[in-house]
Amino acid sequence: AEWRAHWRGLFAIALLMGVAGGVAMAAGAGARRTASAFDRMLDATEPSDVLVNPNYGDESELQPEQIAALPSVEAAAYIQGILVLPTEMDAEAFDRLIAFANPDGRWGYEIDRPNLVEGRMPDPTRPDEVYLSKVSADALGVGAGDRIDLTVASASRDAEDLFSLGLDEAVAKIRSGEVGVQYPVTVTGVGVSTDEIVVDEGFEIGTLLVTPAFLEEFPLDDLKVGFWGEVVRLRAGTDPIEFQRAVEELVPDETVLFKTLDSTAATVRRAVRPQAVALAIFAGIIALAGVMLVVQALARRLFAASAELPALRALGSTRRDMFAASMLEVMVVAGLGALIATVIAVACSPVFPVGPARLAEIDPGVAVDPFALVVGVGVLLLVVPALAAGPAWRLASGRGRRRVAGRSPVVAVAAGAGASPVVVSGMRDAFERGRGRDAVPVGTTLLLATGAMTVVVAVLVFAASLDHLVETPRLFGWNWDALLVGDMADGNGTPDEQAETVVAFREATARALDAEPGVAEWSFLSVSRITLTGPGGSSASVPAVAVDSGRGDMVPTIAAGRAPTGAREIALGRRTMDRLGAGIGDRVDVVGPSGPAAFDVVGRSVLPGIGNYPGEDKPTIGDGAVLAAEAFREFAADVEQLSTPAVRISGAS
Repeated sequence: AEWRAHWRGLFAIALLMGVAGGVAMAAGAGARRTASAFDRMLDATEPSDVLVNPNYGDESELQPEQIAALPSVEAAAYIQGILVLPTEMDAEAFDRLIAFANPDGRWGYEIDRPNLVEGRMPDPTRPDEVYLSKVSADALGVGAGDRIDLTVASASRDAEDLFSLGLDEAVAKIRSGEVGVQYPVTVTGVGVSTDEIVVDEGFEIGTLLVTPAFLEEFPLDDLKVGFWGEVVRLRAGTDPIEFQRAVEELVPDETVLFKTLDSTAATVRRAVRPQAVALAIFAGIIALAGVMLVVQALARRLFAASAELPALRALGSTRRDMFAASMLEVMVVAGLGALIATVIAVACSPVFPVGPARLAEIDPGVAVDPFALVVGVGVLLLVVPALAAGPAWRLASGRGRRRVAGRSPVVAVAAGAGASPVVVSGMRDAFERGRGRDAVPVGTTLLLATGAMTVVVAVLVFAASLDHLVETPRLFGWNWDALLVGDMADGNGTPDEQAETVVAFREATARALDAEPGVAEWSFLSVSRITLTGPGGSSASVPAVAVDSGRGDMVPTIAAGRAPTGAREIALGRRTMDRLGAGIGDRVDVVGPSGPAAFDVVGRSVLPGIGNYPGEDKPTIGDGAVLAAEAFREFAADVEQLSTPAVRISGAS
């Protein structure tokens, strides 16, 4: 009779429980999926530990075979930049797309396999199949299965002419067929690699990969466009710093840049962590609020049903009988709610992961997280009935109904203090439970209202703090308005020719910036890499930045202490300090060409993600070092070739 009379209300409570529980379970599972996506991608794609990137490119004395032969190398793959471009592309795609060849057929197959979002990898025996990164595919507006035409140019005959033009002129020349030969290919796959999940601004480079069979149609020596790299998986237990030193010893007179998986992984995890934590907090808030609402609704339902208990008692029902009947009602509601919640949680799973982790998800779509479901269903089937058991037991005894009419001491104090009738009446409505079927669980309601207000205030404070961070560039290291990128393609010659080109570029840039009235201050930010040893013997190879000549002070933000000015002073990022076990006032050793030298740590720096190439580790907010220009020239090789103009715009411009 109770079920026939009240099934709609009971189903409404079950639906409330299912929706709140489903959303909480979905958010909790989404948090776990978001946090684990990149690590699962690493497990599935056989990533390299280090990319070796010789600064002199094809003119380097370093050879891929030398790197692969080092005893610390477990597996390696050679990749070569080639002068192959999609014929139908715009200037932006031309500026953001690099074609690679993998002559040994390992890169993308045995090591550094991309996470495919569409299609498959090209057949190595087919010259007319290519792979595109997602950035390239989006820029070209194509996907797996589409046909595109490639312009295959000669690096020896066409490169200098092509790259000496502006972007629009170069694109027009490619489209007109004036350069190279046209070769139709099929895009068989689109994906992302580990270093394409989170990319520093200005380094969003797309890739196109041709097959080894393509090189049988077009000789590699005629396609080389100036740069190459060797991706390496190190043997277990190998210190990456020792490997980097071994590579540098092969060409002691050159600069070799490195991009490490450790740095890439740290960057991705830092980017993903806030979203995963936010989802977990959201799941907890929804779960807490949902449990409180459901328990409140069940308590109200039990209280209303308790009006019939005296009649049941007169008919011979015991307290246990009435408690069991009430709890049976609660358990049926909880079971139905758990079923609805499970369906909602699984149905919402394709929404996750969120943010950059979505690119790393190797198995997108519907997913079942057993841990999240077990915890969520357990809360619904165990915690909710347990919280409802207390009111059910009290009401079954007949005592629960007698207590609800009590007067609130808060109201009594207000009335005794002479508060107006309007105030006393309002407080009575808020703090007193009332009588009969209209009674309400005031304590739960107040707790819910307080929790809701706390969440609202916390969200508003967090949003305001995030807006302040985003709108205040100095907080993430940017003490300037713009970084300028120069076109120095003519430097793709011998090391001496590259150095001459860069020096000429710097001199021309300095003259132009000095003559520009809209520029208030400017400096060259030199970027390279140094090796540090902390007080306890811990070592780290980190990106380093220095301000080199110009007009004004462009040092990245110093959060504590001061900027280095002396030849033996250094500022470090917070995470670099933690890795080295050093703080302000301590000394660290900087390893230079002539051996280590002691530097005083004078500040804690906040560094932006600036660099020279996509294929190198870059500073991050907490990783890296800042040196004075004099020390930088001494301890960072080839400084003249690794610098970027930073500009502060005048207030009137």
